[in-house]
Amino acid sequence: MRWCIRSLPLLSLSLVRCAASSLATLHIPPPPEPPSPVVRAPEAPFDPEESQRFSRETVACSGGDNDACLSLADRFIHGRGAVGDNRRARSILEPLCASSVPRACAALAGLDVWATLPESAVHGRALAQRECSSGQHDACVSLADARSLGLGGPIERDRVEPLLRASCSAAHHPACAALALWLVDHGRVDESTAISQAECTRSEPRACLAAALSAPDQRAADALTERACQLGSARACAAAARRARDGHQLDRAHALFQRACFALVPAAGCADWLDAEPDRFNDVTRSLLSERACLFERDPAVCSRFVRAALVEHEFSLIAPVHSWLAVACDADDPVACSTFAAVLLRERRDDPRIEPWLRASCARRDVFACARLGDWLSLYAPRNESLDAWRRACDQGEVAACRSLASALVERRSDGASPTPARLALAYPWAARGCALRDAQCCLVALYAAQNHREREPVARAACALGLLQHCAVSQR
Repeated sequence: MRWCIRSLPLLSLSLVRCAASSLATLHIPPPPEPPSPVVRAPEAPFDPEESQRFSRETVACSGGDNDACLSLADRFIHGRGAVGDNRRARSILEPLCASSVPRACAALAGLDVWATLPESAVHGRALAQRECSSGQHDACVSLADARSLGLGGPIERDRVEPLLRASCSAAHHPACAALALWLVDHGRVDESTAISQAECTRSEPRACLAAALSAPDQRAADALTERACQLGSARACAAAARRARDGHQLDRAHALFQRACFALVPAAGCADWLDAEPDRFNDVTRSLLSERACLFERDPAVCSRFVRAALVEHEFSLIAPVHSWLAVACDADDPVACSTFAAVLLRERRDDPRIEPWLRASCARRDVFACARLGDWLSLYAPRNESLDAWRRACDQGEVAACRSLASALVERRSDGASPTPARLALAYPWAARGCALRDAQCCLVALYAAQNHREREPVARAACALGLLQHCAVSQR
């Protein structure tokens, strides 16, 4: 059996197994984990009156009553009297919008703006712009959300408040509620109080949340937060979940986090849920929670953590929606956002002049992810020893991607096609073994290739076996 090195995206080198007849990319099965419950959105509490309304609206919608169909779609969107189901809502709204029912188009715009797929968010924002311009104030609220958070297009915060004020002046209560929350979020509590109180009495969830955030005491805040959560505010449910967690009401906290993160749109509290119950979830669910926290809450720290993990694992498909948010956070002098954004640019436009200074500045601040990506950039544009030094620095501090890149670079064939020398293999082994100890299967394979005796081979074979590379289990048991 022999081994070879092949370049992969983002300048990392991946060891692949070379069979005599074909070259197949290595597939690393995930390590076994204890069973984890499947996360599902909780069903809405049973309410006999709501159930009867739901039944009546279902029958009326089937008979062609557009108002009943719109109300039914709203139930599916907000989980009111029915289990939240955006697909069923969309199946109702799309034909109505195609038939030129403006309220259906406005509701569909709200769904699409918050979609995880970039193209859906772009479509939703364009639809919201069109319907808002034609006087559909629900669409104006969705457009304000899009401009505030960079959904489906650029962040345009200076255009949010005028839009909400115009719709609120037209007596559109959801817009007034959104305006109240916008004012509270920007420290203008006195301006929001009258609006939030009036709109909360009309059962507007954003207004009740705004009132809770500006309440004079914790008891009043808790009551308003509970009401906002019941009305469908994911942010309020997440806040209530944090309070329950701090009060050691763990079952209640779990149920509230589940509602906030999975049952409501836009989601909230996903990162807090993950931090509160880290042992509950398997790797797939942890990744899903991080993704939702980034895409729906647009927290720069959470987005940076999620994007960095995706880059290390070569999972790029969900990074595009957070470009604008990372850029804004970087412009606000967030070094973590800058280095994360630089890493994204390195994958897409590696000659961008901002990449090197951002990565160097963050690496100098002991950001090991930035040091690893700086090594990637230097391997393209600087002498070889500079990239090796950057990778060494990052690997030494536990950045597994740097260990992988460094070890692979040290064992790759020379420019004349010759195999690496024993001295070169000896240099590579400790870095590959360190990455292997950090549970990186590719590093384990490089370490096995570079190992020069049984004493070096046996521990990495044992680690490779534990990671699912069963062909090495026999070596580890000798």
